[in-house]
Amino acid sequence: VLLARDGSIAKIYTGYKPKVGSDMPVAKGKQIFHEEGKSLCDADVAFLLLDQAVNIPPMQVRLDFGPLAHEPVTSIGYGVTTDGKWSSSGTRRRREDVDVLSTGRDWNFLTADGEAALSTSMCSGDSGGPTISNETGAIVGVHSRVGDCVLGGGVLTNLHAHGALLDKAFAAAGATPLAENKEAPPPIEKKAFGATCESGYQCLWALCLDQPEDGFCSNFCDPESKSCPAGYYCIDHPTWFKLHKQSATVCARLPKGDDCMGCRANSCTIELQKCSADKDCSALLDCADKCEHEGCHQQCITQHSGASGLYSALFDCACNYGCGDKCASCDLPPAPPPGTGGGGGGGGGDIDLPQPKDDSSDDGGCSLSKAPAPARGGGWLLALGAALLLRRRRR
Repeated sequence: VLLARDGSIAKIYTGYKPKVGSDMPVAKGKQIFHEEGKSLCDADVAFLLLDQAVNIPPMQVRLDFGPLAHEPVTSIGYGVTTDGKWSSSGTRRRREDVDVLSTGRDWNFLTADGEAALSTSMCSGDSGGPTISNETGAIVGVHSRVGDCVLGGGVLTNLHAHGALLDKAFAAAGATPLAENKEAPPPIEKKAFGATCESGYQCLWALCLDQPEDGFCSNFCDPESKSCPAGYYCIDHPTWFKLHKQSATVCARLPKGDDCMGCRANSCTIELQKCSADKDCSALLDCADKCEHEGCHQQCITQHSGASGLYSALFDCACNYGCGDKCASCDLPPAPPPGTGGGGGGGGGDIDLPQPKDDSSDDGGCSLSKAPAPARGGGWLLALGAALLLRRRRR
């Protein structure tokens, strides 16, 4: 247990629950070895040279590679067990059911090349403690950024990434580290843009975008430069990827790979971003794009009236500035007369909205049942409201 940052006055205690202040320390610090610089990102590790040997069996150290993804590990520390209550600290505890969620550079977990992200494991006050391999018992890293004891994970610093510093510290002690008896695995083959992934450590650009259908390797982008590949668009989406609880501008798959959506992405980038980032507007867009006549279109708008402003901006941009011949919603035929039926919405007062692709609770903006019939005499009000809401394509 270190009581000071200055190695010359650090006191070392051992045991399950040492009594700091009353027990005699087993050694004192003599010199600290640490990386140069003021940033602890990817450098949060130090070695303490003691003034005398201590009677503790040395542990193996992983020297040739870092923690492996989904490798079972154990975290050990003397930190708190209840957030904010330091009276619960000072007792050595361990958690053995820890998963390595990511290893190396990963924007999804905000880890650098020499770090790894863990599942729920270390608590406040556990920084500096070891994470050990369940298979070999070797120390694979040192706790760095700790999380919530119950819900949050944490980040550790790999010892492998600081081999030169480790060698320097052991040389000063006149000793050599006890290397782990485990063969280094082959390096991770980074996946290209668009490949399936579970987290950024697998990807060339260290970013895995978790869109609703699946995760895929992506990259950051600039909406103005239109830097995303064909079939993708640059979007600031609040739910697909968050950088320290803030959304980031990334290349996302187009909601549907047709010419209309591609034209919207190129000609109305900002409007499409805003609509796609709003759940109700996304549902309205999906519903409207499946319509085959104006009656269905108007019913989609009515069902998602809270997103009418965002949708109207996108509709006006797309239909008036280059996408009118690609987007069917810009020039839909009128609703069929009552009683004649018609695809994508029938007559007779009720309009059948396009059906969703599955029967999940999120219906994609399309009702599973027919919309209620409008009150007598209310049909012209619905048509007038929709006409005021949307300016039809200039001819």
